Amino acid sequence: GRVSGGSVLHSPPGDRTSDTTASAVTLIGSRHIARRLEFYGALDVAIESVDDDEGEDFTTVHLVPGIEYAINDDLDFIAEAGFSLNDKGSHYVSVGLSYYIR
Repeated sequence: GRVSGGSVLHSPPGDRTSDTTASAVTLIGSRHIARRLEFYGALDVAIESVDDDEGEDFTTVHLVPGIEYAINDDLDFIAEAGFSLNDKGSHYVSVGLSYYIR
């Protein structure tokens, strides 16, 4: 198994976007459960600050289990579900492909 983490701070540029600043921290743990299949779980915390007349600051917290299946050496199928742990977040399901350029 592996444990990793990451963080990000962003603010969208341009005149047509909201004045927002967001930061997020994610902790991820993963473990191979078969030769080509990996299970992972993440805890994601995001804090967003909105700087306008109607905006309010908010925090979202998600628990995210998922799988990653290696189709070949350069292509993986990924599926995950995000479960909001507070009122400001939304539940979601996501599927996709991950292509690795080596």
